[in-house]
Amino acid sequence: MSKANQVEAAIRAAMDRLLKGEPIRSDGSLTAVALAAESGVSRWKLYDEYRYLLDEFGTRAALQDNTPRALRDLQEKHAQLKERHIRTRNKLAQSAADVKRLSCVVNVLALENAKCKENHGDRRDSDNRPDRGGGPDWDDGPDSNVTPISRAKGFSHDTN
Repeated sequence: MSKANQVEAAIRAAMDRLLKGEPIRSDGSLTAVALAAESGVSRWKLYDEYRYLLDEFGTRAALQDNTPRALRDLQEKHAQLKERHIRTRNKLAQSAADVKRLSCVVNVLALENAKCKENHGDRRDSDNRPDRGGGPDWDDGPDSNVTPISRAKGFSHDTN
């Protein structure tokens, strides 16, 4: 078999695969680019030396009333990925908004904490550990709104 016959056979086999929706080397679209990729022949050579096969392919593709399965599968996959991309971008935007909101909350809480420390002092031991003693450190000052039970009106330690 001559080289020209081998190339023609390769192009015809590629045409059949594309029209059946079973591409091996291309995206499965019914175009000259896909035919060139599928057959392993350059587009230039396909247009220049094998134009009659390209025209035949175009005619057969036009007569085919359905989209090749491979192309249909790729289109469905593309649509699914596009939807997934949109969902991912929306989640990312929501996460960015959450981070911004939470950073504002952290700043407000830090300011409130500093204000509380300023007003009430830092009630930690000298070794910077929280007091884990027998109870709260009662503030007996004039601004105190907490009265220990032992000083409450009508309270007596007597059990009689």
